[in-house]
Amino acid sequence: MKKNVLPSESTKEKNSLPEIPLVSIVTPVLNRVQYVEESILNLLHQTYKNLEHIFVDGGSTDGTVHILAEYHDKFPDQIKYISEKDNGLGDAVNKGWKMAKGEILGWIDVGDTYKPDAVEAIVAGFKSSGADIVYGGGDMINAKGEFMRTYITKDFDLRETIRDRNQMHTPPSAFYRSYVITELGWVTPNSGETFELHVAAGKKYKIHRIDKLVFTIRLQQDSITYSKSGRKLVRESYRTGYLTCRKYGGGIFAPRCRRYYIFVVLDTLRIYDFVVLVVLVRLRRYVFVNKLLSKMGLVTN
Repeated sequence: MKKNVLPSESTKEKNSLPEIPLVSIVTPVLNRVQYVEESILNLLHQTYKNLEHIFVDGGSTDGTVHILAEYHDKFPDQIKYISEKDNGLGDAVNKGWKMAKGEILGWIDVGDTYKPDAVEAIVAGFKSSGADIVYGGGDMINAKGEFMRTYITKDFDLRETIRDRNQMHTPPSAFYRSYVITELGWVTPNSGETFELHVAAGKKYKIHRIDKLVFTIRLQQDSITYSKSGRKLVRESYRTGYLTCRKYGGGIFAPRCRRYYIFVVLDTLRIYDFVVLVVLVRLRRYVFVNKLLSKMGLVTN
C-alpha cells in the first residue's frame, strides 16, 4: 500500500496563491503597429484586473514603441515595456518573464488575443486544482478575422506530448506558476520553443486542463512563424521537436518525427508555405480530411 506523504511547509507555501494573485503576461513584438493597440486593450478589458502586461520590443521602427509609450503613461502599473535588440523570440520572452512580478506567468504573441474572461478562468483553475501549470483550448482565425478551426485539447499526457502533440498550444494557452519557469529554466532563446519545457514540467509538476476556450490565434502570413525571415525559426522548431522526441524515448516513426521528415521534404522543394497556408487550410475545412490527417500524424488538432 502506498504511503501518503504530507507536503512540507515549504511545499505548502510554494503552492499557495494570494486571494487575487498578480498575473504577468509577456508579449514579444517587432514592427506590429497594426495589432499592438488591440493587444493592449485585450488585456485591459479582461474581467480579471490584477494584471501586468509586459511588451518586449525588439527595436520597432513603425510606430509600435510610440503606442506602447502612450499606454504606459496612461496605465503605468498595467502596461510596461522595454525596447532593445534581442537574440530571438525566446530571448524576448525570457526577458519579459524575468521582469515580471506576478505569481502566475503567461505569454501571448501580438495579433493573438485572450477571450474576455480567460485570465479569470485560468486563475480559478489554479485555485481549484492546486496545479503548477494550467491551460485551455482556443480558436484560430485568418488575417481577416474569419473563423478557421478550434484547437481541441485533452488532459495532459506525457507520453503523447513526447511522441505526438503538445496539448498546451503555447503561446497562449498555458499559464505557469512563476517558480516553474525559474526552476526548470527558460524557453529556447531563438525559436521560443516550449516543447522540452513542457516535457520537463510533466515529469515534475501538476498540469491541469480547464474545459474552456481561452485564446484566439490569428494566422498571419507576415507573422514571425510564416514570414521568409522566420523560416529559420520554423526549421529550428521542427528539428527541436524531433530531437526532443528522440531524446525522451520517442521512436523514429513517432508522429512528431514523421512531421519533421515531411517538413524537410516540403522545405527542400520550397513548397512548405503553399502547402501550409493554402492547401492544408482549405483541406482542413472538411472534417473527414482533418480526422484523416490527424490519424496519420501529419497535423495536430
